[in-house]
Order: sequence, then structure tokens, then C-alpha cells
Amino acid sequence: MIWAQLAKEYTTNYPLKLDTEPIIKNADQVFRIVTEICKKFTVLVEDNGLCEFFYNDSGELRHERFAHLLFYGIADIYCEANNLDLSRESNAGRGSVDFKISKGYNAKVTVEVKYSSNPRLCHGYITQLPIYSKSERSTYSIYLIIQTKESTKAIESVFRLHNEESFKGNRVPEIMLVNGQKRPSASKA
Repeated sequence: MIWAQLAKEYTTNYPLKLDTEPIIKNADQVFRIVTEICKKFTVLVEDNGLCEFFYNDSGELRHERFAHLLFYGIADIYCEANNLDLSRESNAGRGSVDFKISKGYNAKVTVEVKYSSNPRLCHGYITQLPIYSKSERSTYSIYLIIQTKESTKAIESVFRLHNEESFKGNRVPEIMLVNGQKRPSASKA
């Protein structure tokens, strides 16, 4: 349950102030809010030390599920503040997407979170997330990649796939990159 404690601590210490309309009416507005939540998660990881918790006391990377739970804890607090429904591991028939955020039936955004060290990083982007999004009938989707190793080869492959599909005119998931690598303190940098 460390993820729940961390989520509460970080959202309390680093609140997210969203300039939202009083009534969320469509998927564009939900997407904008979910994007802001992902950006806040990025800041918490990269600038406010949350990346330390992706690793255990021995310095080994925790299971990807820990990052999912940590994102869930943080997103849940911000979704509650904006009266958005957050579903974790929602399954509309073709497998469980990590997160579905919605307002009503028609305004849905799916989010898939993966470590860059995941050997199925490209598959998750080009195959897995589009299938989940179609099953969930989401208008938008976000592929949140947490960089956990120095090599950017897999990340570059995902961006290359994104560019190729965009060039063809296909609708593609938004990619957001979070640097989740351990970093030295400012005095040692």
C-alpha cells in the first residue's frame, strides 16, 4: 500500500490546479484534463522525486504494476476533484486497458502505462492500446512511457511507429514520456 500513501502525500504537497469549465461536456475536455494529469505525474516523477519509488531498497526496478498503482492513486485524486470516472483495468471484451477516464458514456480516454524496459513496448503502442480503445469506445488514448533505462532505442521505435501511422492519416494514441530513471541529487549532478 506504499503507492496509496505516496499518492496522497504527493497530491497534497503538489496540488494540480486545473482551469476547467464548470461542466465537462465532451471527450475533448476530458482529454485535456487527462493530459494535464499525465503532465503533473511527469513533474512529480522527474522533478519532485517520485521516480525514487520505482526502485526498491536494493536499487532494482519494481514491477510495472507498482507504477500503474502509483499513477492510479494520483490520477484518482485529480479525477475526483473534476468529477471524472476513473476505472482501473477496465475490460470491455479484448483485455484490460490500464485506465479509462470518462465523463458519461461518450467522453472517454484510455491510458496505457509501460516501462521503457518492457520488451513489448512497441506492441503495446501499435496493437494493444488501439484494440483496448476500440473495445472501450474511447475517443482519445494516451500511451504513457516511463523511461527506466538509458537506452532509448525502444522509445525511438514507438515514436517512429507513431510518425509512420500519423503520416498515413491514421488516428494514433498520444505518446507521453516520463523519465523515471534514478538521478543523482543536485549536489552530485
